[in-house]
Amino acid sequence: MGEGQKWKQGGRSSIAVTQITELKTKLDSTERILSTLEKERPPSQTASDRPQEPQNGKEKEKESLNEELHELKKENKLLKETNALVNRKKEHYECEIKRLNKVQIYEEDFKRERSDRERLNQEKEELQQINQISQSQLNKLKSKIKAFQMEKEKLEKQFQQMSFPTSNCGLGSPLRDLCRPTGPGAVQDLQKHPPDYQWYAPDQLPPDVQHKANGFSSEKKVNQ
Repeated sequence: MGEGQKWKQGGRSSIAVTQITELKTKLDSTERILSTLEKERPPSQTASDRPQEPQNGKEKEKESLNEELHELKKENKLLKETNALVNRKKEHYECEIKRLNKVQIYEEDFKRERSDRERLNQEKEELQQINQISQSQLNKLKSKIKAFQMEKEKLEKQFQQMSFPTSNCGLGSPLRDLCRPTGPGAVQDLQKHPPDYQWYAPDQLPPDVQHKANGFSSEKKVNQ
């Protein structure tokens, strides 16, 4: 129910209350006048009690008072009927106002419920979007992990193909000499700090070892 309807119903109720108050005031005033006229009205006289001389002025005044009293009684009756009608209208307006207030409460509850439902739907959509983004990022991360694992396996296979057995220490005697410790203190030092050998293919030897290997090969050719 809008504010205009509320003011309209409140205005009707106020008008009804004002009318009732005015009618009650008028009714009370009429009843007081009737009571006064009844007291001032002379008692009925018999023909024998009436004076012989006519009193035209008093008779006319009496008739006028009787007519006024009769009109006031009619007006009083009409006012009572009008008052009863206004009271019924007042009760009707009060019931209507109560009903409209309940309708307004129901309407406000419905609007509040609809607003909450729309808010929850919006939050649900936002959570679904966040879930989709998280799922997409998770799938990308899984793909990267899988690619890293495949690259790791590939590198391990290449390393295994390039490595030599640890029992074979080199190519020819000069390389074997490189694997043996020299001097009496070198044995103890080797026991404390064993060398960390990395084995290479002939074309992938360290530069110093490859140089010695090339020198050994040249000397062998000269001796031949």
